[in-house]
Amino acid sequence: MAPTDRMVGRPAEGPAQVHVLLAEDDPAVRALFERLLAAQGWAVCAVTDGLEAVEAWTSRGGYDLAVLDVRMPRLNGYEAFLQMRAAAPGGRFLFVSGYAADELEPRLAREEGVAYMAKPFDSDALLERLSALLADAAARVGKEEG
Repeated sequence: MAPTDRMVGRPAEGPAQVHVLLAEDDPAVRALFERLLAAQGWAVCAVTDGLEAVEAWTSRGGYDLAVLDVRMPRLNGYEAFLQMRAAAPGGRFLFVSGYAADELEPRLAREEGVAYMAKPFDSDALLERLSALLADAAARVGKEEG
């Protein structure tokens, strides 16, 4: 099954809609995140593993944001990230993990446009982190243009 953008919830106003790629292997968590992001008016493409995430990312030429579970079947979140960033480097990435001692966090801290959150977290914290990533991207574009 090839992933496609699909709108869930209300559309964003105007042409500046945020496109989010969500890669999460737990169906309940994926559905919850998808509803939450769509409620913001964001277009959400939800996939079940890292390989599908890379396929969706490369077929679209990137997304504004990608939310990647760290541990997924077929291709983990970090391996998917490396391929996605190489294919279309402009996006912002949020890694989420249910493993408190995930060895990935220190490596991610050095990457520009990347954030990490340990599960569990509440919806406000998730939206705050994603909004900060978007604001950071907009600020960088403004500096480059100005």
